[in-house]
Amino acid sequence: MPKLIKKILPPLIIILACIIIIFIGGPKKTKKEVEPLTPLVFQSSTNHLYGAVDTKRKVIIEPKYKTLFAKQLDGEYYFIGTTESNETDIMTDEGKILDRVPSNYVNVSVLSLKDKLLEVSNNTNNFVGVINFENQTIIPMKYNTLSFKNDFLILNPLSNESIANKNGKILVSSKDYSSVTIEDNGIVVTNKKGLYGLLDFNGNVVLEPTYNNIHGVYGNIFAVGNNNGNYALYNLVNRNFISSFKYTYIQKEAKSSPFLACKVYNGVSLYGYVDSRGSTVIPFEFQSGYAFTDNYAIVQQNGVYGLIDKSGNFLIKPKYTIIPGNAYAIESFQNGNYYVGYLDNKSYIMNSNGEVIADVPGVVQTISNKTVFYQTTDNKDFLYNLNTKKTMSVNLYLMPLSKGTLTPDGYFGAYKNVSKSKFVNSMYLYEEGKGIISQNGYNSIKFENGLFICKSEKRYDLLKPDGRVLISFDPVNILNISVTPDGLIYVQKVNPAIGNRMHATVAEQQNTRLISLYNIKGEKISFEK
Repeated sequence: MPKLIKKILPPLIIILACIIIIFIGGPKKTKKEVEPLTPLVFQSSTNHLYGAVDTKRKVIIEPKYKTLFAKQLDGEYYFIGTTESNETDIMTDEGKILDRVPSNYVNVSVLSLKDKLLEVSNNTNNFVGVINFENQTIIPMKYNTLSFKNDFLILNPLSNESIANKNGKILVSSKDYSSVTIEDNGIVVTNKKGLYGLLDFNGNVVLEPTYNNIHGVYGNIFAVGNNNGNYALYNLVNRNFISSFKYTYIQKEAKSSPFLACKVYNGVSLYGYVDSRGSTVIPFEFQSGYAFTDNYAIVQQNGVYGLIDKSGNFLIKPKYTIIPGNAYAIESFQNGNYYVGYLDNKSYIMNSNGEVIADVPGVVQTISNKTVFYQTTDNKDFLYNLNTKKTMSVNLYLMPLSKGTLTPDGYFGAYKNVSKSKFVNSMYLYEEGKGIISQNGYNSIKFENGLFICKSEKRYDLLKPDGRVLISFDPVNILNISVTPDGLIYVQKVNPAIGNRMHATVAEQQNTRLISLYNIKGEKISFEK
């Protein structure tokens, strides 16, 4: 008997432990919360003024502004609101007032939160200037337009541009040059004769305006062109040329190194890639080339195209050709998850390693996850599933949906074919394997945080992923509808009392928006106490 107890006791203990865990509930599972990404403005239903909630949907600005906007600058959110006495408040994303701009300034906008700079104008003319958060004048209001780039103010008077630093000191005057362009690391100017020169960010002349062309290439490197049409590379920091005038082309504003350049060998133009030291890192052996994108570049060799990495190694060996209607012989889909090469009226679909995984007899229009939509030379449309390897004929014209948040796999906008080559103007929501799932056609369809936002001249619908209508709006006077990550439907309307009248007063223009909020069930909600 004791032996029998010893034999069955361990399994019994395990069973009892499992029962206890089941009844107690086991380890607590915390529900993953969806963090809202942006603060929101709401409109009071009582005084019709505007307030705001933070990303936790807590009221941080009571509804007391005639206009209120939540904006983003350099990755930082802030609010800008107009009081009933026409002052302008600049506030943090928590509702703290950074500056109150007097009512004699209008059309206030933030140029830099870090540097505390505001663009302003007045009611007497259309000229603009700059003040700081202490409402001190940095740039007088005498310019047509202005902008802020690379810590410099670009000022546009009635003619040419001037450059000032953020303290208001004019570094480059329009009186001296015909044009002024701020590059990432220097200032390119042209004189009255149309010749190019180069200045540093202190306004000092680095290269006198005696050249036919100058443009930024990458970092501190500039391409300088002479009167023979040839280019050399110039290092602005070291103040020296790092190559001779041996290039006929050098890429503009490269996002990375190496960058594309062209030389002539025995009367033949050949392309290669050069780094920021002026060294050739990929030989000049291509008939043509393109800039690097996602660490790969398309090159042409012996009349056909391939794809190389930054070491010059082929991910895809040259074999593909440009077909009529396409700009490239090789195209990237889904940020490099797939590549498609074209050859002999076929599309060869490759994975991210450049390996061919399928081919279809036509031109690929788009790839939605594992679904390939392609069109044959006789304008017939098909869907091909990379998993099942099945092809389905579609008597529709499919297209990718408008860019919103990530669209679920297998959804397209679909235009119905009413004749051999004529399609109706309305776009329907199409799901692979089910066909058209929306009852109505629309001018645009966009997926945003779990819902399809569908707009036509007659209706503004929010559809669930199965095509059913969650909520409908009359499109008259609606400016925009968006869905937040935590499921709030944000509806902005034009005030019907003002509408889009061309001759509305400034005060009327400041009160053109009506904002309503709905939950994911389509019920109207309010943040008022």
